[in-house]
Amino acid sequence: MTRATSLIIMSALVITHTGCGMNQAPETEKAFTDRSHAYEYFSNPWGLIGLKDYPSGTRIAPHLALLLGDRHQLRICAGERMARIPPSIRRTLSMGYLPIVQLRFSDRSSVGYQIELLAAPEKMGPAGGSFWGPTGSGDFDNYLHMAICGTGRIEQPATIAFEFVSDLRLQAAGPARIVSRNLSFRKLALDRYTVDCGPTPVMDLQTTGEVFAKDRKLHVGFRLAGGEIGHVYARVPNRVDVNVIPTPPHRFSDDLSDSYTTARRKTSEEWNRFLGAHPAIGVPEKKVMDCYRTGIVQQFIARDREVLKPGEGFYEDIYLRDAAYQVYALDVMGYGREAEASLEKCLDYQRPDGRFESQKGQLDANGYMLWILAEHFRLTGDSEWLTRVFPRMKRSVAWLLSAISHSTGAFPGILPNAPADGENLWDGDCHIVGYDLWNLRGLEHAAFAARTLRKDDLEVRWGAAAETYRQAIRRNVLSRGLDFLPPSYEGRGTHWGNLEALFPSPVFSPDDFLVENTLRRVESTYREGVMPWSPDTVRAIHPYATSFAHMSRLHQGYYNKAMDGFYAQLLHTSAANGFAEGIYDDTREAWRGTIPHQWGSALFMVYLRRLLIQEGPHTLSLCPAVPDHWFSDGNIIQWDNLPTHFGPTSLRIEANSEFEVHGGILRVQSRLPEGDALRASFLFLPPGMRFEIPSKPPDGVAAVNETHVQLKRGRQAFTLALQSHGAPRVRSFLGRAAEPDARRPSF
Repeated sequence: MTRATSLIIMSALVITHTGCGMNQAPETEKAFTDRSHAYEYFSNPWGLIGLKDYPSGTRIAPHLALLLGDRHQLRICAGERMARIPPSIRRTLSMGYLPIVQLRFSDRSSVGYQIELLAAPEKMGPAGGSFWGPTGSGDFDNYLHMAICGTGRIEQPATIAFEFVSDLRLQAAGPARIVSRNLSFRKLALDRYTVDCGPTPVMDLQTTGEVFAKDRKLHVGFRLAGGEIGHVYARVPNRVDVNVIPTPPHRFSDDLSDSYTTARRKTSEEWNRFLGAHPAIGVPEKKVMDCYRTGIVQQFIARDREVLKPGEGFYEDIYLRDAAYQVYALDVMGYGREAEASLEKCLDYQRPDGRFESQKGQLDANGYMLWILAEHFRLTGDSEWLTRVFPRMKRSVAWLLSAISHSTGAFPGILPNAPADGENLWDGDCHIVGYDLWNLRGLEHAAFAARTLRKDDLEVRWGAAAETYRQAIRRNVLSRGLDFLPPSYEGRGTHWGNLEALFPSPVFSPDDFLVENTLRRVESTYREGVMPWSPDTVRAIHPYATSFAHMSRLHQGYYNKAMDGFYAQLLHTSAANGFAEGIYDDTREAWRGTIPHQWGSALFMVYLRRLLIQEGPHTLSLCPAVPDHWFSDGNIIQWDNLPTHFGPTSLRIEANSEFEVHGGILRVQSRLPEGDALRASFLFLPPGMRFEIPSKPPDGVAAVNETHVQLKRGRQAFTLALQSHGAPRVRSFLGRAAEPDARRPSF
């Protein structure tokens, strides 16, 4: 376990109460003991299984249940009292990132349980078959494997049960009407059963245990002596129509244990093959790597036929602000082809007047789309694609310039008043600062696109308009006596888009007092290292929105604040590496069950990439802010072929295992772009570490400074000596760093 992972766990124990939430049933919690020993922040840890690009996935509820289509649930119970499996039983992932959810626990009798859940293409047999790409309706099967292990000297009873429930609410927005349906079974062979809900089959079952129906549930019982294991295999379609009677009656002929084994093997092989076909990052911290890989996998599970959505089972509509960041995360991680396919879907949300809109009346999507269209080109270099989408950018800019030119009166030169859900201003009577920051960013990126395509007249006109727009934003803030960027010019709302003046690209100077005062104001409110959201009305914190401020500090070069922010993001994750939206931190509950939230995971991937690579106008900064313990104990930091604004970049750094005491060395291999656009590349050390200054720079290095070196272009390999220094510093997740936070040099 790394120091950072230990810190996450220790911080969680310090800043949160023990147990699994104030709204949990104590007796249910006491019925089982978790055996995974995994770190879990949330009291309501939702999980997710599914397939790449399918129109839906299967959510796994905190009290263990599979949420199926048409508002059905398959609940799993166990133990002496047939209790539901509570949230205190951790849900982890196979290999730390694959969509194979695992639970390990014991009951009061010390009977051990291991449960695995995964999704596979519909009716996949032991021979396997095509794994990717939905066909027809896009339906799939959910597989369950339960291994129950006896631990005593004499036989012990052990039982699991399935309960099939439906929500019969009359309207989607109405109150839930949960009804437990009666389950029965038909025996097909010695160990094979079809489980029915009325006349409709809902599950295939294979087990050597005793199968019986009781209290509307289907039970499987065993008597197990120490070391004996009972197995249950089940297959459940993701969509069940309880009003359909199959003709002829449903039967299955395959061996479910073989089909499960095949589905599990294919899940591992196909996801690893997909990940392996793309650029990769490697850092010496398991939690970071697990969140990074899980984030990529779950982006594609939540990507419905190439449409990126922020949640599976919640936020099922497209949100262009979320989708833009999700596309960006895929782009910077080397999934440019897939990112482009999803970006193409976003183009459908351009209105006849040129404005991009996904949520009615909200104005930030227009800026997001202008930014991501240009940014996608910068990371792929595909000028033909940019030429094709440029007319859409031109129409979007035309709407923007018209909107701000017709804005007069008390708010001249900025966008009109509009509703804003991020700022929690729904009435539409406020002028939103974040909307202007985003559309300014979009206008600047449109001017860059015009310059790239040699449309000089548009570049000049749009560039001048962007500067006029920036000054109008400043005047409207200062004229109201404010010395910071508020959520709205009226001074109402909660922090959101006003935190994005520097991230993802600067539209104000990093040294602007309006920016600095804004960041200081939000930092003064931090709880558990993140900001509260709408604190006057909601008792929640919002980690991923706070990452706007965290990464702004990274852009400014504040190392300690960047590190604190990074680990504050990791702190607020599930055992299955899921990020949430808002969190009621007093009970550790993710609001509305928004786990895993894909905008949150996308921002984490962007954060990780920016710790490793940051682009300047003509420079690359490599490892500008990485945890100092990543440079110790023989660790390796590496990435291969990651896209940048200047072309693909690769780096491998291997640290000498003894340098904490003796100084030591770094062995470096690099491959940097050779185009004229990149003027210099720099490799940084964490604060407290220093390079030895050699009499002559080694081959592959242009210059050596104590804190950084300038690298030569192309493929290079060299060794750098380090001065002696102390052990990596332990830092806090909470509040500000205890030590002074000197800023990095800017290149």
